[in-house]
Formats: sequence, structure tokens, C-alpha cells
Amino acid sequence: MIFVPDDWLVKKENMDAVYEILNTELYSELNLSERIGVAIQRLKDIGEDILAKKLENREIILPL
Repeated sequence: MIFVPDDWLVKKENMDAVYEILNTELYSELNLSERIGVAIQRLKDIGEDILAKKLENREIILPL
């Protein structure tokens, strides 16, 4: 599981949705680059651009 600090969220009320996206898209190493792209798009779709940018820039280390 990835810890997401509150200051990385645009809207604090999106916390549950963010964890749902991360947990469903980044659950294993198989096809990881493709799933990261999907996670980034889903985060952008709900307005969480800060976290999406951090994933895009590989600023988050995934615990796999």
C-alpha cells in the first residue's frame, strides 16, 4: 500500500477514491508501466493532478 500525504491531494475528500485507484491499478509488477499510465489518467480524471504528476515523474516508489 502506498501512503499518500494530505498535501499531495487537491481535494481531501478524494482520499478514498485515490486509494481505490492506486490499489486496483498498482497491485503487481505485471504490465506495470501500462497500469501506471491508467492510474495517472484516472487520477487526472478526478482532479488529482499533483499525485498524477508525482507518479508520472517517478517521484513515488512503489512497494512491490
